This record gives sequence, structure tokens and C-alpha cells, in this order.
Amino acid sequence: MVLNLELHCSLAQLFHPMTSDDVSCSFVQMLQHRPKDGMAKAHLGFIIKAIDGKDEEAIPYLQDGIDSEEPGTQDGRFYMHLGDAYHRVGKPDQVSHSRDRAGDTVKSYIQTMCELKPGLYSV
Repeated sequence: MVLNLELHCSLAQLFHPMTSDDVSCSFVQMLQHRPKDGMAKAHLGFIIKAIDGKDEEAIPYLQDGIDSEEPGTQDGRFYMHLGDAYHRVGKPDQVSHSRDRAGDTVKSYIQTMCELKPGLYSV
């Protein structure tokens, strides 16, 4: 079966709000064909963390996706969920490192989230 990987990625992102199993499967399939795809890793990590609630499992995907610096991976939501996952698994040094690596736009996003949900996130 030949996949149009760009279309596959776009469709997976479009249907992101739907069931996590179907969307996760799309990103897993993409990573089988393009194992270094940072955008797919970041989105899969986001789903694993935010929807499935598996912090430890999400960390490598989020971290690899962000580290790829591919377009779209420097999104505040990815940094926020990565920092939150590190916090929940008891790695406060990684929380600080993740926050420090974030650009000004991302830091602004995280600061806004802290103000909207005081006590949930710390900057």
C-alpha cells in the first residue's frame, strides 16, 4: 500500500479531536514510514499525554518532536504538556530545562496558561 504521507499527516491532524485510538494509529503508521518525523512524534506524544494520560510514555515522543525543530513542533502546547509530564513523573530539573528551551512565544503561551489555571502550572 502506497501512502501519501503529507496527506496522511494532514488528515490525522484534522481528525485529532476524534477518538485517540484512530488518530494515534495514523501517527504510528506515519512513524513506521518516516521514523524521524518530528511533527508526527510531537502529535503522538500530545495524544498519549493529554488524551490517554500516559505521561511516562508521552515524554520521548514530545521531546523528540520538539527537538526536531521541524515546522509546527515549536508549539506552546507541546512544551506545556512535556513540562507537565516531566512534573508528574517527578523530574523537576527536566521541567526547568524544557521551560528554558522554549522561545519567547512559547513562554508567553505557558505564562497565559498559568494565569488562566493558577496552581496547575508554575513558571
